[in-house]
Amino acid sequence: MKIFLYQNTVEHFKNNSSSALLKKLAMVYDWGSISYSQNGKPICERGHLSVTHSHAYLIIAHSTQAIGIDLEKIRPLKSELIKKFDLDSENPILSWCLKEALIKLYDDKHYLFKNISTEYWKSLDIDEAYCCVVVSHEPIPAYELIEMKID
Repeated sequence: MKIFLYQNTVEHFKNNSSSALLKKLAMVYDWGSISYSQNGKPICERGHLSVTHSHAYLIIAHSTQAIGIDLEKIRPLKSELIKKFDLDSENPILSWCLKEALIKLYDDKHYLFKNISTEYWKSLDIDEAYCCVVVSHEPIPAYELIEMKID
């Protein structure tokens, strides 16, 4: 699995910031053409993709197995949010990340309201101010973290 980490110190990444970057990576790494599901999940011909962004970071993950990835800046969450989404009170950001990553794995927003069951997950060390997790149906493979420059 390859994890491509982009950092933009000038501004925050926004939705669809990844489109051009995905096309470039697909050409360089021979992933084939990029398309999108009805919900906006990126799909490539060879392998599986997942994309996340938070503030100044954007991450594109590519694997031979289905994956979902999420990145969140560590911050306090309101108790109403913790209760509404049944988040772990000890580590609500991790719980939120896991749910968001499941949404990306299954391409289904209903996973925000579901509890994590048998999926495999791993926490990734990106930045101490952020929580990042990847989930899959299978054990998480070894990954290569590749720091990318914005052109």
